[in-house]
Amino acid sequence: MHRAVRARGHPPSNKAASQATCLRRAKGGGPLQSHSIFGWGWGAGAVLRHKLLRGRKGGRAGHRAIADINHARQYPQMENNLLHIRPAEHGDLLALIDLYQHLNHGDEQPTDDCATDIFERLQRVEGSAIFIGEMGAILAASCTLVVIPNLTRGGRPYGLIENVVTHSDFRNRGLGKRLLDAASRAAWRAGCYKVMLMTGSKQHETLNFYLSAGFEQSKSGFQKRNDARFP
Repeated sequence: MHRAVRARGHPPSNKAASQATCLRRAKGGGPLQSHSIFGWGWGAGAVLRHKLLRGRKGGRAGHRAIADINHARQYPQMENNLLHIRPAEHGDLLALIDLYQHLNHGDEQPTDDCATDIFERLQRVEGSAIFIGEMGAILAASCTLVVIPNLTRGGRPYGLIENVVTHSDFRNRGLGKRLLDAASRAAWRAGCYKVMLMTGSKQHETLNFYLSAGFEQSKSGFQKRNDARFP
Protein backbone atom coordinates (compact mmCIF):
# COMPACT_ATOMS: atom_id res chain seq x y z
CA MET A 1 0.00 0.00 0.00
CA HIS A 2 3.01 2.23 0.19
CA ARG A 3 4.16 4.30 -2.72
CA ALA A 4 7.09 6.67 -2.76
CA VAL A 5 8.57 8.79 -5.52
CA ARG A 6 12.02 9.87 -4.45
CA ALA A 7 14.21 12.69 -5.65
CA ARG A 8 17.57 13.81 -4.39
CA GLY A 9 17.51 14.87 -0.79
CA HIS A 10 18.57 13.90 2.66
CA PRO A 11 16.52 12.01 5.25
CA PRO A 12 15.41 13.95 8.31
CA SER A 13 18.07 14.03 10.98
CA ASN A 14 15.82 14.24 14.01
CA LYS A 15 14.39 10.70 14.08
CA ALA A 16 13.65 10.89 17.77
CA ALA A 17 11.16 13.72 17.23
CA SER A 18 9.16 11.60 14.81
CA GLN A 19 8.58 9.02 17.53
CA ALA A 20 7.75 11.48 20.29
CA THR A 21 4.36 11.51 21.96
CA CYS A 22 3.11 15.08 22.03
CA LEU A 23 1.49 16.52 25.11
CA ARG A 24 -1.55 18.67 25.40
CA ARG A 25 -3.09 20.50 28.31
CA ALA A 26 -6.31 19.05 29.65
CA LYS A 27 -9.43 21.12 29.05
CA GLY A 28 -10.04 23.58 31.82
CA GLY A 29 -6.40 23.68 32.88
CA GLY A 30 -4.49 21.06 34.83
CA PRO A 31 -1.32 19.10 34.16
CA LEU A 32 -0.08 18.17 30.73
CA GLN A 33 -1.32 14.78 29.59
CA SER A 34 -0.25 12.45 26.84
CA HIS A 35 -2.83 11.89 24.14
CA SER A 36 -2.66 9.09 21.60
CA ILE A 37 -4.21 11.15 18.80
CA PHE A 38 -1.10 13.32 18.86
CA GLY A 39 1.36 10.39 18.78
CA TRP A 40 3.24 11.28 15.63
CA GLY A 41 4.28 8.76 13.04
CA TRP A 42 7.67 8.75 11.37
CA GLY A 43 9.31 10.88 8.72
CA ALA A 44 9.84 14.54 7.94
CA GLY A 45 6.11 15.22 7.91
CA ALA A 46 5.84 14.02 11.50
CA VAL A 47 8.71 16.24 12.57
CA LEU A 48 7.08 19.32 11.08
CA ARG A 49 3.69 18.48 12.58
CA HIS A 50 5.43 18.22 15.95
CA LYS A 51 6.74 21.74 15.32
CA LEU A 52 3.22 22.87 14.43
CA LEU A 53 1.94 21.83 17.86
CA ARG A 54 4.87 23.64 19.51
CA GLY A 55 4.05 26.71 17.44
CA ARG A 56 0.50 26.72 18.76
CA LYS A 57 1.85 26.83 22.30
CA GLY A 58 3.54 30.17 21.59
CA GLY A 59 6.83 31.46 22.98
CA ARG A 60 10.16 31.93 21.23
CA ALA A 61 10.40 28.26 20.24
CA GLY A 62 6.84 28.41 18.98
CA HIS A 63 7.52 31.44 16.76
CA ARG A 64 10.60 29.72 15.38
CA ALA A 65 8.58 26.58 14.63
CA ILE A 66 5.94 28.61 12.79
CA ALA A 67 8.71 30.30 10.77
CA ASP A 68 10.01 26.85 9.79
CA ILE A 69 6.53 25.80 8.70
CA ASN A 70 6.00 28.95 6.63
CA HIS A 71 9.38 28.43 5.01
CA ALA A 72 8.53 24.85 4.12
CA ARG A 73 5.20 25.87 2.61
CA GLN A 74 6.69 28.69 0.55
CA TYR A 75 9.73 26.71 -0.61
CA PRO A 76 8.74 23.04 -0.64
CA GLN A 77 11.47 22.24 -3.18
CA MET A 78 14.04 23.04 -0.48
CA GLU A 79 12.62 20.38 1.83
CA ASN A 80 13.10 16.65 1.38
CA ASN A 81 11.58 16.55 -2.11
CA LEU A 82 9.42 13.46 -1.69
CA LEU A 83 5.85 12.50 -2.42
CA HIS A 84 5.00 9.62 -0.14
CA ILE A 85 1.55 8.03 -0.31
CA ARG A 86 0.45 5.74 2.50
CA PRO A 87 -2.56 4.86 4.66
CA ALA A 88 -3.10 7.33 7.50
CA GLU A 89 -2.20 6.37 11.05
CA HIS A 90 -3.44 7.64 14.42
CA GLY A 91 -0.61 10.14 14.56
CA ASP A 92 -1.80 11.84 11.35
CA LEU A 93 -5.26 12.76 12.64
CA LEU A 94 -4.50 16.30 13.82
CA ALA A 95 -2.88 17.31 10.52
CA LEU A 96 -5.54 15.45 8.53
CA ILE A 97 -8.39 17.31 10.22
CA ASP A 98 -6.57 20.58 9.55
CA LEU A 99 -6.19 19.57 5.88
CA TYR A 100 -9.95 19.09 5.59
CA GLN A 101 -10.36 22.85 6.05
CA HIS A 102 -9.03 23.09 2.48
CA LEU A 103 -11.96 20.92 1.41
CA ASN A 104 -14.73 22.72 3.31
CA HIS A 105 -13.46 25.90 4.94
CA GLY A 106 -15.05 26.44 8.33
CA ASP A 107 -16.34 22.87 8.49
CA GLU A 108 -17.12 21.70 12.02
CA GLN A 109 -14.26 19.61 13.39
CA PRO A 110 -14.79 16.50 15.51
CA THR A 111 -13.41 16.30 19.03
CA ASP A 112 -10.18 14.37 19.57
CA ASP A 113 -11.99 11.38 21.08
CA CYS A 114 -14.61 11.37 18.34
CA ALA A 115 -11.95 11.51 15.59
CA THR A 116 -10.07 8.61 17.16
CA ASP A 117 -13.24 6.51 17.44
CA ILE A 118 -14.25 7.17 13.83
CA PHE A 119 -10.76 6.38 12.56
CA GLU A 120 -10.66 3.08 14.44
CA ARG A 121 -14.09 2.08 13.12
CA LEU A 122 -13.00 2.81 9.56
CA GLN A 123 -9.89 0.69 10.02
CA ARG A 124 -12.08 -2.28 10.93
CA VAL A 125 -13.80 -2.16 7.53
CA GLU A 126 -11.71 -4.56 5.45
CA GLY A 127 -9.93 -2.89 2.54
CA SER A 128 -10.89 0.63 3.61
CA ALA A 129 -8.36 3.34 4.38
CA ILE A 130 -7.68 7.06 4.45
CA PHE A 131 -4.80 7.68 2.06
CA ILE A 132 -2.50 10.63 2.64
CA GLY A 133 0.20 12.18 0.50
CA GLU A 134 3.16 13.89 2.12
CA MET A 135 5.03 16.35 -0.05
CA GLY A 136 8.34 16.95 1.63
CA ALA A 137 7.35 17.71 5.20
CA ILE A 138 3.73 18.71 4.57
CA LEU A 139 0.60 16.57 4.57
CA ALA A 140 -0.49 17.84 1.17
CA ALA A 141 -3.35 15.64 -0.07
CA SER A 142 -5.75 12.91 0.98
CA CYS A 143 -8.71 10.79 -0.04
CA THR A 144 -10.78 8.12 1.70
CA LEU A 145 -11.62 4.70 0.28
CA VAL A 146 -14.50 2.69 1.74
CA VAL A 147 -14.90 -0.89 0.47
CA ILE A 148 -18.57 -1.92 0.59
CA PRO A 149 -19.63 -5.60 0.71
CA ASN A 150 -21.98 -6.57 -2.10
CA LEU A 151 -24.27 -9.51 -2.98
CA THR A 152 -24.36 -8.78 -6.73
CA ARG A 153 -21.58 -9.13 -9.31
CA GLY A 154 -20.73 -12.55 -7.93
CA GLY A 155 -20.26 -11.15 -4.44
CA ARG A 156 -17.52 -8.71 -5.48
CA PRO A 157 -17.43 -5.50 -3.40
CA TYR A 158 -17.28 -1.97 -4.76
CA GLY A 159 -15.33 1.05 -3.59
CA LEU A 160 -16.54 4.53 -2.69
CA ILE A 161 -14.01 7.38 -2.69
CA GLU A 162 -14.77 10.48 -0.65
CA ASN A 163 -13.07 13.53 0.92
CA VAL A 164 -10.69 14.16 -1.99
CA VAL A 165 -8.63 17.17 -0.94
CA THR A 166 -5.35 18.87 -1.79
CA HIS A 167 -3.77 21.62 0.30
CA SER A 168 -4.23 24.95 -1.52
CA ASP A 169 -0.45 25.49 -1.60
CA PHE A 170 0.07 22.24 -3.51
CA ARG A 171 -2.66 22.23 -6.12
CA ASN A 172 -2.13 21.78 -9.87
CA ARG A 173 0.84 19.48 -9.29
CA GLY A 174 -0.88 16.17 -9.97
CA LEU A 175 -0.96 15.08 -6.32
CA GLY A 176 -4.70 14.47 -6.27
CA LYS A 177 -4.53 12.16 -9.29
CA ARG A 178 -1.80 10.11 -7.68
CA LEU A 179 -3.85 9.74 -4.48
CA LEU A 180 -6.82 8.59 -6.56
CA ASP A 181 -4.58 6.11 -8.40
CA ALA A 182 -3.36 4.71 -5.08
CA ALA A 183 -6.92 4.38 -3.76
CA SER A 184 -8.05 2.69 -6.98
CA ARG A 185 -5.22 0.16 -6.84
CA ALA A 186 -6.11 -0.62 -3.23
CA ALA A 187 -9.73 -1.17 -4.30
CA TRP A 188 -8.63 -3.61 -7.04
CA ARG A 189 -6.51 -5.51 -4.51
CA ALA A 190 -9.60 -5.74 -2.27
CA GLY A 191 -11.49 -7.36 -5.16
CA CYS A 192 -13.72 -4.40 -6.03
CA TYR A 193 -15.32 -4.49 -9.46
CA LYS A 194 -15.59 -0.67 -9.57
CA VAL A 195 -14.80 2.50 -7.65
CA MET A 196 -17.06 5.51 -7.73
CA LEU A 197 -17.15 9.02 -6.37
CA MET A 198 -19.41 12.05 -6.40
CA THR A 199 -18.75 15.76 -6.59
CA GLY A 200 -21.11 18.65 -6.01
CA SER A 201 -18.95 20.94 -8.13
CA LYS A 202 -20.17 22.15 -11.52
CA GLN A 203 -16.83 23.74 -12.41
CA HIS A 204 -15.29 22.41 -15.61
CA GLU A 205 -11.82 22.24 -14.06
CA THR A 206 -13.09 19.98 -11.26
CA LEU A 207 -14.98 17.70 -13.65
CA ASN A 208 -11.98 17.56 -15.98
CA PHE A 209 -9.76 16.67 -13.02
CA TYR A 210 -11.77 13.51 -12.33
CA LEU A 211 -11.99 12.66 -16.02
CA SER A 212 -8.21 12.99 -16.38
CA ALA A 213 -7.80 10.72 -13.34
CA GLY A 214 -9.54 7.92 -15.24
CA PHE A 215 -13.12 8.31 -14.00
CA GLU A 216 -16.05 8.54 -16.40
CA GLN A 217 -19.17 10.64 -15.94
CA SER A 218 -21.56 7.83 -16.78
CA LYS A 219 -24.19 7.88 -14.02
CA SER A 220 -26.46 10.41 -12.34
CA GLY A 221 -26.05 10.88 -8.60
CA PHE A 222 -28.77 11.56 -6.06
CA GLN A 223 -28.49 12.27 -2.35
CA LYS A 224 -30.74 12.78 0.64
CA ARG A 225 -29.46 14.87 3.54
CA ASN A 226 -30.33 14.19 7.17
CA ASP A 227 -32.80 16.82 8.37
CA ALA A 228 -32.41 17.42 12.11
CA ARG A 229 -36.14 18.17 12.36
CA PHE A 230 -36.92 14.55 11.53
CA PRO A 231 -34.53 12.37 13.60
